Amino acid sequence: MDILYNLTYEVKDLTLLIHTKSNRNTVIRFNVHNTRIESVDSLWRVVDLAKSRDIDAEKQTETMYKLTRIQSISISLSDPRTGIDTVLADHAPAQYRQTSKSHLVSGELIASKNEFVFERLDMVWDAARWRLLTDTFASLGACFARPVPRDPTAPAPTAYDYHTVYEIVIAEWSMVFDTGSLTSTQRRTKSRRRRARTGSAGLAS
Repeated sequence: MDILYNLTYEVKDLTLLIHTKSNRNTVIRFNVHNTRIESVDSLWRVVDLAKSRDIDAEKQTETMYKLTRIQSISISLSDPRTGIDTVLADHAPAQYRQTSKSHLVSGELIASKNEFVFERLDMVWDAARWRLLTDTFASLGACFARPVPRDPTAPAPTAYDYHTVYEIVIAEWSMVFDTGSLTSTQRRTKSRRRRARTGSAGLAS
C-alpha cells in the first residue's frame, strides 16, 4: 500500500461531463490541462511519504494529505432545454487539496476534507444564468445528501460515521451582473462558497 500512496500522478488532458438529475438536467463540463498529484504534509509542501502521514497512536488513526496542482481548468454549465451556457472558470489555475483520516488497524476511511482553491475567478451573470447556477447547486446538494444504498454483500458497518467536507476557496474574484442594476467587485478576499457535510466524525484531533 505504501507504494501506491507514494506514487506521483500526472494527467495531461482530461474532460469530465456530469449530468444532474434535476428539472433542467444540467450538464457540468470540466476541462483540465496539465495536472500533477503528489503526497504532501499538512502545510501542503511536497515531502517524502513518511512525512505526509500523521499518526495518532492513542486514537489509532492516520491522516494523509494529497495535493493536486492544476495548470488550467475550465468549468461550464449547460442547460439542454434552453441552450444557455454559463462559464464558471476559463483556463484558470487551481489546486485540489485532500485530507483523509483512516483507522490504523482496519484501514477504513472515517473522514475527509476536500478543498478546491482558485487563484482568481471573474464571473459575469444575468438572471437566466444565475438561476441555472442556483438550480445546479441545489441539485448537487440533494445528490450529496442522498443516502447511498448499502451493498448486501458488503461487511457489516462499523461504529465509525463517515464525515466529509467540501469547500471552494477563491483568493481573488470579481462578479458582474449585466442587468445594470447591480455590480459587485471584490478583490483579495478569501471566500468559501459551498460546504456539504455528512455523518458526525470530523477531522479534528
